[in-house]
Amino acid sequence: MTSPPPPSRAARVAAAVRGVDQRPAVVGALLTVRRVLRGDAGFGDPLSAAGPGGASVVARLADRLFDEQPRASKELGLGALQVWHAMLERAGRGHGDCELTLLFTDLVGFSSWALRAGDEDALALLRRGERSGASGRRPPRRHREAPR
Repeated sequence: MTSPPPPSRAARVAAAVRGVDQRPAVVGALLTVRRVLRGDAGFGDPLSAAGPGGASVVARLADRLFDEQPRASKELGLGALQVWHAMLERAGRGHGDCELTLLFTDLVGFSSWALRAGDEDALALLRRGERSGASGRRPPRRHREAPR
């Protein structure tokens, strides 16, 4: 019986890249870098990528490509989109200056809890709800001001 041929150089390189892509230390380092980059370090989740702009559309597509496993390639891509989105906002092309009406419903005690917990924990909880599909949020619609 003959042994299988050794893997090709390309197969060895691909395996090494996959190993680095899934290494927790690398993913953690990229998450740390994303926290110091311009823009929202959580960019890419459904809550932050709901807008109509180019970076948001690409972020929604990227979300479909990646599974829920932490990967360096995912954080690297989302970091680039995060900076792109921040640059669009800064240039006034991110629609950050348009009027917006929000309607909130309040879970009993959520507001008082959010005030105690702080913005970071409240946003993290909202983002988890978005990922689970528990939100009844609809995509934003643009409205023109009624003529006077």
